[in-house]
Amino acid sequence: MDVLNHSWRDNSQTLEQSCCICQQPLSSQNAPAVKAHCGHQFDLDCITQWLDSRPLTQRTCFCCDLPVLPLLLLSGDADSWHRYIRDPVLAAAYSGDIGALQATLLTNPNIAVPRFHDPVSDCHVTLLMAAAGNGHNQIGQLLLAHGAEVDASQIDAEDNITGFTALMMAAWQGHCETVKLLLDNGANVNAASIDGVTALMLASDSGYAKVAGRLLAAGADIDAANFDGATALMLVAQEGNKEMVRLLLQYGANVNARGNNNLTPLMLAGQNGFTQIVQLLLNGGAEINATRLDGATALMTAAEAGACEVVRILLANGAHVNAKSNFGSNALMLAAQSGHIGTVELLQEHRANVNDVRLDGGTALMVASQGGYTEIVHLLLKGGARLDTTNQDGVTALLLAIQNAETNVPCLLVRSGALVNATSNDGVTPLMLASQIGNAEVVRLLLKRGAWVNAACAKGITPLMLAGQNGHTRVVRLLLDHGANVNAVLPITETGCGTSALALSALTGQRDIVRLLLEKGADRGVAVKGCLALFIAAKDGRWDIVRDLI
Repeated sequence: MDVLNHSWRDNSQTLEQSCCICQQPLSSQNAPAVKAHCGHQFDLDCITQWLDSRPLTQRTCFCCDLPVLPLLLLSGDADSWHRYIRDPVLAAAYSGDIGALQATLLTNPNIAVPRFHDPVSDCHVTLLMAAAGNGHNQIGQLLLAHGAEVDASQIDAEDNITGFTALMMAAWQGHCETVKLLLDNGANVNAASIDGVTALMLASDSGYAKVAGRLLAAGADIDAANFDGATALMLVAQEGNKEMVRLLLQYGANVNARGNNNLTPLMLAGQNGFTQIVQLLLNGGAEINATRLDGATALMTAAEAGACEVVRILLANGAHVNAKSNFGSNALMLAAQSGHIGTVELLQEHRANVNDVRLDGGTALMVASQGGYTEIVHLLLKGGARLDTTNQDGVTALLLAIQNAETNVPCLLVRSGALVNATSNDGVTPLMLASQIGNAEVVRLLLKRGAWVNAACAKGITPLMLAGQNGHTRVVRLLLDHGANVNAVLPITETGCGTSALALSALTGQRDIVRLLLEKGADRGVAVKGCLALFIAAKDGRWDIVRDLI
């Protein structure tokens, strides 16, 4: 039976002596019967096929989606080995069954040395690791007395040494007395995994202050960094563990340690909004205006994240409000771009330069307009933001706001005095863009404020052509009512033909607009790429338009 395509599941009526997958009696199967970690019972072949079809992190029960590993033999047989069943000796070390281990050691005194496959992690571990990770001190002592290697490393499924030791596993799970036992027996307190993770990092990140203190007292390198450049202090600052931050600072952790990208503990705490930790770090001497590789400061990262109270603390402690990143962004721009109105207001209260310009010419008003943040745009305008600054492409805040297909911000900008006929470097006007998008309300306001209805971009395209081609009937009517030239033609191309609003509308099948343009006197004789609108409509089978054009 193909169990992988079998979708039936029943959590409540599974027969105790039947496989939960194939529904056959367990006693009639050739493979052994097993019990999953969640309690459901399976034929070993069925559950193996199910587990083999899934990634390690998704190896859950067929019935209930709870963790399924390790499997246990219902028979209690101790000599059946299978990759999803823990070796009985390893199972004893995990569960703390010291009697079973003592009995095994009598017949095999070297059992403390080799590694065993653990189906849960799909790694090979020693008995000492299994015992240490679960805080079984008596078993740990027994294994060490029988020659267990205290600093032996875990090995993964591809036979790579991971660097994880028994000490790391005990520290990670917060077993302080086990940590002491291992240290007393010579465990390397600064052993690191292949990713640079140490026991101190694991204990700190998990919030085990007592374990961290014991490791530090034993000589743990407080400023050791993992492969991401993160120290224990960075990890706990980022996670928001105030007590661990305080402990590590008391032990002398470098408050200005730099990780990858030159991140500092202050930046990590700040961008996550941990105000008390930010204050602790500042009290401990954190450099408030330190920069990442891209030039961003803690104030910028906090502003971008909308951590308003952190921003307040940083400003009160001397953060440079107008500091710029390598790209020219300041905290105000980043807060405006992310839509954090409270942070924008706070930065303005502290005299942030509302008209600072990035390297690409962008401003806080532009990014807020592009994001459609009406209240922030209003705040920036109230604070003196210039309306008609252009970026490197000649684009204004108004063009960016219209591009966002939103109505409130464009209308606010126009009513505040934005130039309605400002053009980008390629000749695009606000009216062209609004017509192309089909924003009738913005088009109406632009026309009312004097937008040039027949302006053409560098390619000769007019607002009417854009509205017609894209099927925006309301906008076409508005443009025609305001004097749009129904027979404006694109410049003559290499085909010898121009293009009109009628031809483009026929090309895209906009019948209502074709009829409207014809009513306004559109010339049927203008072609697209050498083809008249009539032939285009016929070629595409749009016979309704053909009839209108004849």
